[in-house]
Amino acid sequence: MAADQVRIKKQEKIDRVIEAASRLFASSEYHQVCMDDIAAQAKVGKGTLYNIFASKEDLYFSIIRNRLGELIALLEETYDKRDDTMKNLRSLIRHLHKFMSKYHHFYLIWKREENLLNGSTKRPDIATMQERRSRMNGTDIFPRGVTTVAGNSIPRRRRSG
Repeated sequence: MAADQVRIKKQEKIDRVIEAASRLFASSEYHQVCMDDIAAQAKVGKGTLYNIFASKEDLYFSIIRNRLGELIALLEETYDKRDDTMKNLRSLIRHLHKFMSKYHHFYLIWKREENLLNGSTKRPDIATMQERRSRMNGTDIFPRGVTTVAGNSIPRRRRSG
């Protein structure tokens, strides 16, 4: 039981560090954020920070890798491959919106870095996730959704008032 408590405390520290770093990286450019600021925001020692992450770059890409991995897993899970294209499209958009609202700091970092990351060979782990995300776009959800929308008359909701 003690080992579980240690593991939980360590994970809580990591979560605090990632959340604090996400806030700082989202509000400032990469080079303006220093590990001292992250440690202070996360309420951990600087040594603890370096015990968890090898460098600022490692921490930065851990944020992107972890959140992007969560997002892709969520989207893959919500796509049920049934014939109801509109249901799949709505579900995908709803889950994407909820995720980006929950992790809006990640969204800001990701959008800032997206073009850089798309061609990144330096970070193969990120490139692999970008490929998975691209495959989600390549599944039948978007092409079939466009065909369904273009081929059918979709009634507009009436405005009240």
